[in-house]
Amino acid sequence: MKKVGYLSIFFLCNVYGSDEDMQREYYGKIEILEHKVEKIEKDLNEIKEIISEKANIERIENEQADLIKGKNEQQIVEEIKSLIKHEEFNKSINLANAFLKHNEKSIYRGMILYYLGKNYLKQNNYNKAAEYYMDSYSANKNGAKTAKALYKLAFCFEKLNKIEHAKDTLKIIESEYSHTKYAKKANKELKQLSK
Repeated sequence: MKKVGYLSIFFLCNVYGSDEDMQREYYGKIEILEHKVEKIEKDLNEIKEIISEKANIERIENEQADLIKGKNEQQIVEEIKSLIKHEEFNKSINLANAFLKHNEKSIYRGMILYYLGKNYLKQNNYNKAAEYYMDSYSANKNGAKTAKALYKLAFCFEKLNKIEHAKDTLKIIESEYSHTKYAKKANKELKQLSK
């Protein structure tokens, strides 16, 4: 037995050189394992965050569905208008987004997008307002609020110092919506911008 023990020590000493070398190698392996454990813990935390986000999204979607449950489209439009009038912007945004998510083919889609634009315009968020006014126009070029959405879009462009975009938008109103009161307003505004 003593021969085997001496041979093992001899072998280990020859392979590792000394106790210090062996200790350094073990510490190196432990350090590698610790880094792997840290990476696994980091990956697990990221997975937990993703699961939490997904659960949060599902919760929000359920809340959105509850917001519009039992209401017809016209009631939702009226409620959004009222919320904006009373400056309850977050509630109106949530209700509008719920409507848009659950009513993708609604004839009121363009109008809801218009009110989202109005919501952001009242908060002086001209970029977001412009985005929704453009979406409103795209959703329904013949809608009740289309000419007004374009007029408000031109206003947002002016506020954002995008004068050429404003002029182009006003020209669209003049040519495509000449039957509306916004055509006269657009003409007057174009003259102002051309000075």
